[in-house]
Amino acid sequence: MSLKLSALVLFVVAIVVVNSLSLKKRAAATCAPGQFTCTNGVCLKNAYVCDTEDDCGDNSDEVGCPTDCSGNHQFKCANNRCIPHEFWCDGDDDCGDKSDEAHCPH
Repeated sequence: MSLKLSALVLFVVAIVVVNSLSLKKRAAATCAPGQFTCTNGVCLKNAYVCDTEDDCGDNSDEVGCPTDCSGNHQFKCANNRCIPHEFWCDGDDDCGDKSDEAHCPH
């Protein structure tokens, strides 16, 4: 590879890296406090993190999450589905088997 071509390739790579870092900084700055910032810059309520659903569109809200519904924001349905804990006893059948609406405090 010629010296000019090598320099051009390095220049292009540097531009891509700088633009990528700039995009991440802007994405992080756009989410409100208490929200989760997805890798792609989408902002989510914290309740949607680790709920076994790809709410970000890039699955970054599910990376590193426990798979047994033991996360801080998870409720395990009788059918083993995980839903956000905030959906427990909210009047909607989020589990699909009504187990999140059974035994609710009045």
